[in-house]
Parts: sequence; C-alpha cells; structure tokens
Amino acid sequence: MPLVRRIPKGGFTPLRRTRYQVVNLASLASVEKGADLSPKDFAEKGWIRDAEGLVKILGDGDLPHAVKVSAHKFSKNAIEKIEKAGGAAKILATPGSSHLDSGEAKAAGSEK
Repeated sequence: MPLVRRIPKGGFTPLRRTRYQVVNLASLASVEKGADLSPKDFAEKGWIRDAEGLVKILGDGDLPHAVKVSAHKFSKNAIEKIEKAGGAAKILATPGSSHLDSGEAKAAGSEK
C-alpha cells in the first residue's frame, strides 16, 4: 500500500486539551444588581451544562450594574467591563493547580 494511504489524515488533537464553558456578559445583565454568581449559578440558569467544569467569562455585551462573578478564567475585556460597572471578578482555582487562584500563581512566578 502506498505511504500516502497509510498516513493518517487530519489534524493533531492534544490529549490534555483544556475546554472551557463560555458565558458572555450579555447573559449576566439579566441578573439582579449586586448578585454573587458562581459556576453553580450559571448551571442553574442554563448558561452552562456542567457546574463542575471550567468556566470562562467573555466580554461580549454590556453590564449595566455591579455583579460579583466567580469563574476559572476571564477575558481582559470582561474584567474591564465588570470593574467599570462596579462589580468584582474572582478567579477560581483550576483542577491540578497548586495555588488558590491563578492570580496568585502568576504573582508567585514573577517574584522569582
């Protein structure tokens, strides 16, 4: 059989791919002012499928009021919009991370 037919076609799929469930700021605009949101709340509202999975907040849309949001990852634009509205963005620890949150891990790495 020719070599071309024996070589697999298609791209490479990494075995340890990190997949995030995405929530946009436009969805967060529908909650009440001052709410404290976590991945469990996102799952209850139907914005994500798995409350135990990793969640990333994207900055698509506007946030009219202050909301405290906890997620595993945020886009820069999302953090800016949340803080501009008077809310707070808390980064949760990802599985396998040795620090409490990613912010501490980055800060500890820069001190060395």
